[in-house]
Amino acid sequence: MRPRLACPVVGSASNARTRVHPAATAPVPLFGNRRRFNVRDRMLVLEWSEHAAVLGLRRIILHAPEQDDDPETIGEFLLIYPQREQWARWGVAPTPPGYLVWGTANGANLACCATLRQALSVIGMTTAG
Repeated sequence: MRPRLACPVVGSASNARTRVHPAATAPVPLFGNRRRFNVRDRMLVLEWSEHAAVLGLRRIILHAPEQDDDPETIGEFLLIYPQREQWARWGVAPTPPGYLVWGTANGANLACCATLRQALSVIGMTTAG
């Protein structure tokens, strides 16, 4: 059933009268580009990075795709560097089902999480153990 919207009758003597018209339905994506971090994600990463040293991390980089990159195959991702190491150990990327956490040394997927907070907690558990 299509939703209905009450709209004022245009050109009527009384604007108090309304006529019910079907609402225009257009496909609206629930999310923007799911291969990008949204504003809430970015704020969470900033908050999390303030406590990164406690987890033994020294650097967190948000990588944005280059202009020539295909946005359907490569999007934004985080690279997370442990203290006293030159190379990133973990990556986190938004994917259509959620957030993927992987190990950069071997490319192994460590977890696919519903939220970014869960994905970052996987890294926190990995550093603790």
